[in-house]
Amino acid sequence: MPPKVVLLFEDNRLYRELMTEILTEQDFQVTAFADPVRYVASENRCDHCGGNVCADALITDNQMPGMSGLELIQWITDSGCKLPKHRRAVISGSWSSEEYDQAQQLGCKIFQKPASVDEIYQWLDAGQ
Repeated sequence: MPPKVVLLFEDNRLYRELMTEILTEQDFQVTAFADPVRYVASENRCDHCGGNVCADALITDNQMPGMSGLELIQWITDSGCKLPKHRRAVISGSWSSEEYDQAQQLGCKIFQKPASVDEIYQWLDAGQ
């Protein structure tokens, strides 16, 4: 069985490396990005998947320079990404009521930072 693929967007290097290590230990293949703006501008983005699902899950920090996690998820949604909405998650240490409402409207999982590793694993396992 091929490894489960997670796209991870986190501008904080230490948190990104920690999340990558934790997920890799659970047999996830993690593709991590520090900058969602560079991802959107790259040729490796979801809209080049040829109509296939590009990952099993997407996890993004919300507060990043240049583009928030919610803006990234909205862009991914608008680009026609085949990754189901319930397999997209946003993590933030501070949610405004508007951001929280937007996350709910986008249909993504909402995590409070620092997110519990067990809670993330449960969410990832529920989609398998």
